[in-house]
Amino acid sequence: GAGSEELASAVSPEMQKHLESCVDNHGKMIPCLMHPGQSYIECIDGCKAIQKCPDENSQRECRQLFDDNEDERNSCEEEVKWCISYREQIILPENDGAIAVNNAKIVNTSENNYHSQRGYIPWTQHCIDSSGLPTQTPGQNSVPGPDNLHNCYHSDGSTPVQRNLSGPYAYCGIDSDDDGTATPIICNTTFIGGFVSYNYDPRYRPWYTKTKEMQEPNWSEPYVFFQNDQMGISYSHPIYKTDEDDGRKVFVGVLALDLTLTGIASFLIKNYDEAENIVAIIEESEPNYLIASSTGTTGVKKVLKDDHSMPCPEMENFALASEICTTVRIPVAELKNGFMERVISNSYMIQKKNGFPPSRLLPVQSKDDTDDVEVAQGVHASQTKQFSSVGGINWRIMIMSPVDIHEDDSILPGD
Repeated sequence: GAGSEELASAVSPEMQKHLESCVDNHGKMIPCLMHPGQSYIECIDGCKAIQKCPDENSQRECRQLFDDNEDERNSCEEEVKWCISYREQIILPENDGAIAVNNAKIVNTSENNYHSQRGYIPWTQHCIDSSGLPTQTPGQNSVPGPDNLHNCYHSDGSTPVQRNLSGPYAYCGIDSDDDGTATPIICNTTFIGGFVSYNYDPRYRPWYTKTKEMQEPNWSEPYVFFQNDQMGISYSHPIYKTDEDDGRKVFVGVLALDLTLTGIASFLIKNYDEAENIVAIIEESEPNYLIASSTGTTGVKKVLKDDHSMPCPEMENFALASEICTTVRIPVAELKNGFMERVISNSYMIQKKNGFPPSRLLPVQSKDDTDDVEVAQGVHASQTKQFSSVGGINWRIMIMSPVDIHEDDSILPGD
């Protein structure tokens, strides 16, 4: 994924067509309108004004700190990054007036219908084939739909996608001429396989805001991905350009790599498929959420937004499910769904109780509920190792191995 600080401040005719090409759950073409309560970005001085980025190095006053040492002053100034200036705007319902909250300007939608489109960044999610290319050809969608026939449907789960809109749409990116002029690449057949539309501005996303604040590569905490409602983590790297006029290092966006927790679990399953051992990855910080395990458990569940004790009902309508349900994480101590989860939970708790001894195997007996009667299922010995990485990852990897217990074993004098 990627995000950019330099989104167009004015809507070109090509981009305007995108703002008229969103679809509802049933595939009906609708205008791309923002809803009350949504935020958007408004440029300051056409997004040409810049200020020092919020990270510690950029906030230093190099001339004051190293007034008598030119080399150190120059070195200090080389570490200063500059960020494009913009402010947050919030859409209010009609006739609610306009107020300022946390330095954000509130825009009343009744003032001008353009306000309900201002800041809307249209983003389309596509069905894709096995090669990763957009498709709406029946039977070619790489992800099976409700009928498991690999057809492409809109988010109602029943309306086939048949979008054959043609250009000019400025959707294929930006080309740079020899003189440095940015020119939109005009392309056709933009919406083939496009089954749902979103207003997506990466500058609100946690991976983006954290990277802008830190101005250095980093791993995010696990969070719910915007496009597929899955839990995952992102590795983000800031992107810069050098201002041609004054040589300043200007932050222009973020390059991000996403990993879903289910993807990490699939990696563990693939590598430990035929092994008796169980491998689990757990966050080191409290409350010690599970990242993934070789059993397929990822420590997440979908629940009702109004009542986290109730599971989200199965439904084909993705949009409706997103409105009433949310994804929450489960601490490893609370894993109780089946025997394997109990093994992971019990093993981790005995390890934590003993301070994670690096050179000891700690056995623990796990049980499962069968007809309300606890039946012993076996003993596993576990060992853990801390894993940390530059950028903020701090996990603990735990390996659990089954062990046999023989009740007739005994130690006799002289043994």
